[in-house]
Amino acid sequence: IALKKPAAQISDYKPSDGAGNAVDGNRSGDNFSHTNGECNGWWQVDLQGVYSVEDIIIFNRAGPDFILDRLSDFVVEVLNLNGEAWDTTGKYHSVGNAGSKAGYHFEPGAKGSVVRILLNGCEVLHLEQVEVYGTPV
Repeated sequence: IALKKPAAQISDYKPSDGAGNAVDGNRSGDNFSHTNGECNGWWQVDLQGVYSVEDIIIFNRAGPDFILDRLSDFVVEVLNLNGEAWDTTGKYHSVGNAGSKAGYHFEPGAKGSVVRILLNGCEVLHLEQVEVYGTPV
């Protein structure tokens, strides 16, 4: 449900490294989102509607271990707008390295319209693809 939806991130390392690369459906390894390396870097996608999010699969940027290690100690959140405030309806904190692919399951589905990935610490955030599965609410 995130495929080709509007995405944003804290910064772009290069103009070609935008957040939308992580939801373009391309898993070839040469097209990814990439931030500058701020503290508490984030990436998010607007699902353009409220969904019951059941699964989120993150494909890490391919490369040597030091690149794979960058995606560690992070939070995956499903957010829903409640009036003027965002409520976290689903959340996973991944302490270890995500490796090349990591999956997160919400049972029951987490109701929300935004999926966000937030790093705890100061590191670049790069993502090959983020796939979100769920049903409209």
